[in-house]
Amino acid sequence: MADPKQGNKRPSSGVVEAIAGLSAGTLANLVGHPLEIIKTRLQIDQAKPSSSSSPGFWSVALQLVRSEKPVATLYCGLIPNVIGGAISWSSFFTIKAYTERFLITLKANPAFTSTSTSSASSLAQLSPADYFISATVAGLTTQALTNPIWVIKTRMISDDRNSSHAFPNMRVGIAQVYRNEGLKGFYSGLTMSLVGVSQGALTFAIYDPIKNLYLARQRDAGEAVGEEKLDVQATLAISTTSKLIAQAAVYPYQVVRSRLQNRNADVRFGKGVRGVARGLWHEAGIRGFYRGLGVASFRMLPSTWVTFVVYENVRYYLPRYMSGEQQWGE
Repeated sequence: MADPKQGNKRPSSGVVEAIAGLSAGTLANLVGHPLEIIKTRLQIDQAKPSSSSSPGFWSVALQLVRSEKPVATLYCGLIPNVIGGAISWSSFFTIKAYTERFLITLKANPAFTSTSTSSASSLAQLSPADYFISATVAGLTTQALTNPIWVIKTRMISDDRNSSHAFPNMRVGIAQVYRNEGLKGFYSGLTMSLVGVSQGALTFAIYDPIKNLYLARQRDAGEAVGEEKLDVQATLAISTTSKLIAQAAVYPYQVVRSRLQNRNADVRFGKGVRGVARGLWHEAGIRGFYRGLGVASFRMLPSTWVTFVVYENVRYYLPRYMSGEQQWGE
């Protein structure tokens, strides 16, 4: 047992959110990277003139596995993906938490509400709309910050490593994008990425209220002891439900964004969002906008589980370990 007299202070909530998000984003991207490559290839592949359909999951997977260096091919672009994921989730959860606290303070202010609220208000008082707003603010800020990383990642994983167009590493990729397209190149697809923030916002508009409802029922049943912690099984169930609904709702934007961020996008896929969307429609109809959805869902669930389970556990245990309230291994 830890000595309660040692008086170590807990880290600030901002530090906890940042570390929890950093840990979750890093592990999730390490787990799901090979499937991310397959999903991106499916999104940017066009149907060949001699075929009425585009390559499927197994076709792309076998092509990658049979390449000259299969392991290197399946993990090309890993560094920008891990860096981008770590920065994204760290920033996202931190900004989201601060926005939620701001909304709680706003609601507690009699000038903004018809009834006064105690300063000890909890997150349970936030509505699904509030969670949507906080996740949207966090998502917009994070996406604008990390879009250059995602551009490099998309181009690194959309070409085979031995292709003449392939970026061998991030440094070369950054140099080539800047030389050929200037700063504008790093923000290609940003508009669609900002639209896609709605997926994350919708995910948390579903996840957080269900989580709060679950914890409230635990309290009512007398199962919660001390500060509440979401168990692993509940985390998996709630995160799966919220992510699948959000993914299906906004998936078409991801296909358009991947094409916009690809090399020579204007020539290969059409100019701008409307050009790419029109090309997709002519190419495969409505199915074109959902190309790779099965792979995306398959790839998304393991990384979603890792993200939420790691985040919830780090967020709960980190302040206790750092303050000495709990010892490692307890």
